Amino acid sequence: MTILNEQGLLQETDRHIAEGRARAIILKRQIADLQQRGHNAIGSMGLLRELEHSLRLMSTQRELIAR
Repeated sequence: MTILNEQGLLQETDRHIAEGRARAIILKRQIADLQQRGHNAIGSMGLLRELEHSLRLMSTQRELIAR
């Protein structure tokens, strides 16, 4: 892989991580709102856990690309 390809992949990974973090923030707010209104948010909480797990994996991938 060339330096340009690696840089492009790193930038794309950074963008995906940033978008995922933004989605996680929104989802956390939505979960809090659901819970405050007395709704069951178990499914949403599971989705949030999966999203956070994916973000951890992407961060690990980013570190490998950066090396």
